[in-house]
Amino acid sequence: MPESIVILGGGGHAAVVEAALLSSGRGVEAFLDDGLPLGSKVIEGEVIGKIADLATLKGKASKVHAAIGSNEARFTLLHKARELGFTPETIVHPTAFVDPSAKLGEGVFVAAGAFIGPRAEIGDGVIVNTKASVDHDCKVGSYSHICPGVILTGAVSVGPLTTVGAGSIVKPLVRIGANDMIGSGSIVVKNIGDNTVAFGSPAKAVKSNKRLRDPEARKLAPKMSDSAKRTLAIVIVSLFFATAFILLSIWRYDRVLAEFVHTPLREKLQNLNLLGEISVICK
Repeated sequence: MPESIVILGGGGHAAVVEAALLSSGRGVEAFLDDGLPLGSKVIEGEVIGKIADLATLKGKASKVHAAIGSNEARFTLLHKARELGFTPETIVHPTAFVDPSAKLGEGVFVAAGAFIGPRAEIGDGVIVNTKASVDHDCKVGSYSHICPGVILTGAVSVGPLTTVGAGSIVKPLVRIGANDMIGSGSIVVKNIGDNTVAFGSPAKAVKSNKRLRDPEARKLAPKMSDSAKRTLAIVIVSLFFATAFILLSIWRYDRVLAEFVHTPLREKLQNLNLLGEISVICK
């Protein structure tokens, strides 16, 4: 079969991918992009059609690479490409270092100056961008993006469909969840839950991340964020104890208290006035 590669996407990241191929002495069969006019140049290659035209290139190329920054878009496009019989191609810039004991999935891109250390595991469709460092025993989930200059120290875990923003540093053994967004320049020293937006030094969760639209992509990320789970648990526990307190007060301790809880406000005020008058008489 032909070894030519079809690149899905024709923007800035596609240019970075083509540069890596050209530096390796390889070329591109075609670029497909939905937002650029036909004939648009990336570097040397041209946009020859829309992404939906991929099926028409089946006889000319057997490999495909999704050069798109959106994690969910890469997931969707590579899954459709596989269904059409294309093989997602992993591309490593010649100036990057990948330890022989590291494992790279299909459709991975490792940019110029990147480092992937011993026993690291990189899932399908991951981008390890310019000068990013993924140290020993790290695990990066499928379709995640480790942005330029990121440092994942030893044994860090990053869930699928997560973006770690440019220049961020992650402490050893920290777990970052699935479908997360870590802001640029963050220092991550504690675990971050799933479906979370976090940033800062130290990084803190600020809100839930947007829900994935692709039903298949959702299977890689939990349906509910950790913060939402904690909130729901607090509500349930609070309701349980409040109900238990009321039932216990009726059954065991003070029926008057239960009656007070259910007595209308006007009667409560009248009872309080009556108690006041009785205290005056007793004096």
